[in-house]
Amino acid sequence: MTKSHLRESSVFTHSRGGNSSDQENVMAHRFSSMKVRQILPLKKSSIRNAPLPLGSPTWDEIHDMIWEELDAAARRNEPGFKTIRKLLSDQRFDR
Repeated sequence: MTKSHLRESSVFTHSRGGNSSDQENVMAHRFSSMKVRQILPLKKSSIRNAPLPLGSPTWDEIHDMIWEELDAAARRNEPGFKTIRKLLSDQRFDR
């Protein structure tokens, strides 16, 4: 998968409720359906050295999580997942 492919985002329709008039277009994240192990080679290796909050999972523990699982854990405020999501999604840390 190339970097240019990752920057392309697909658009899908998201429905809020049963009424079709409530549909809205939502951009898929560039890492949608990718595992953490696939995302890490695209990032600077130094992100693995960033301090994580107490109770955070290790990078090895989340290696096989897909982006949507990681994002859901961050939204649930599970320790460390917001920091990990930021490190993986911030373009400042791209190679």
